[in-house]
Amino acid sequence: MKNKLSIVIYNFVAAILLSLWGTILLSWPILLVMMIAQRTNKLIHLSLFGALKNYSQLMSYLINPVSDKLQMSDLQSSLNGLIHFKDCKNLFSIALMLGCIWLFIFLYFEIWKKKKIVSLPHSYTICLLLLPLIVVPFSMGNFTNLFILFHRAIFTNNNWLFNPDTDPIILILTEEFFAACSATFLLIYELYFVRLLIKKGR
Repeated sequence: MKNKLSIVIYNFVAAILLSLWGTILLSWPILLVMMIAQRTNKLIHLSLFGALKNYSQLMSYLINPVSDKLQMSDLQSSLNGLIHFKDCKNLFSIALMLGCIWLFIFLYFEIWKKKKIVSLPHSYTICLLLLPLIVVPFSMGNFTNLFILFHRAIFTNNNWLFNPDTDPIILILTEEFFAACSATFLLIYELYFVRLLIKKGR
């Protein structure tokens, strides 16, 4: 992989995918901390364990490509809510497909060809490291506006505007929860490129 653009794309996609799946894994403890701090599980009349169980069922539907029906034990979903979760599932499917492609490229060069993938140039690493920091000042000032802008850019409908009466899961998926997940995503992304810089400095 001697082409610089290919190397940039490879590392950028790797950072995004690692950040995404890392954030998904950490979303359970993040949600637990948020529910303890905000007592949001009480709003849906469930214990912490019960709320986490329903969240696990939601996430299982979203990230499992063979799961075609969302069914939470204690929480109902409206038609619009189900459509939104289906849209989210499609995005996760794309991420999974990209992850498989990235893994194939990695295994092809590192294992089969036994060639090290050419490292990212220092200047490119710095640029990719600083790239997401552009949005930090805006998100710190008003995460709500950034959250709305993100959803309007990604989704073609307003089904993401949940009604707690018909989609009570939203009562535990608070703005603070999504803000914490976004911060986790950003942290993992930054650590990926910091690690590359440290390796270059050795």
